[in-house]
Amino acid sequence: MTTEDERDQLDREMRRYYAQRAPEYDDWYNRLGRYDNPATNAAWHAELAALEQIAQTFGDGRLLDIACGTGRWTAHFAANPRIASVTALDQSPEMLEQTRVRLAATGHAASLVTGDAYALPFADDAFDSCFFGFFLSHVPNDVLPRFFGEVQRVLRPGGTILVFDSALPAGRDSVELQDRPLKDGSRHRVLKVYYTPVTLRETLALAAVPESVDTRTTGRFFVVGRANTPMHP
Repeated sequence: MTTEDERDQLDREMRRYYAQRAPEYDDWYNRLGRYDNPATNAAWHAELAALEQIAQTFGDGRLLDIACGTGRWTAHFAANPRIASVTALDQSPEMLEQTRVRLAATGHAASLVTGDAYALPFADDAFDSCFFGFFLSHVPNDVLPRFFGEVQRVLRPGGTILVFDSALPAGRDSVELQDRPLKDGSRHRVLKVYYTPVTLRETLALAAVPESVDTRTTGRFFVVGRANTPMHP
């Protein structure tokens, strides 16, 4: 993207893509259809299980799940007795419907909110913990300060952040403009930013106390980041 208009156009395309993808999004997690790869499925599922263990123990108080998608992680937070309330936000009503169905099936509850991650519809200091899974990799570099400014605003001072995202594959560019198909045959442009522990640490430092940032990989597929927002001076 070389102009703001081009960036905004791509953002609109990605929003449509994820709304349209909602019923088939979990095929990616479950390695179904085009995502099935017998050579790497076992490693994928093992690393996904590692993420689930982390999600099950993260957070306390009031938790915000930004860009919750189909609610895979929301359900883990809602089951955590240390978390008093879960608010799951997504720009797509179609994704939120998938989350609603998942929560109903697990017997847990969360507040579902349609909203923009770049203009969070919440009061200052409204949450104690914040999670975003596989969303940061779709945020353009020049929009990161805006996004993290919103995260800082809605989290209490010293609030906790957890991030899951895609690790940089060997031999790939860290930033790609991908052409992605859906089952209906449509194709969509999607910005994908892959992270390493180093680049994720540098990015999280935009919203967090640098000394609090801890990042690592689960192996081949995922990166994990934890951090705390600054206290008021």
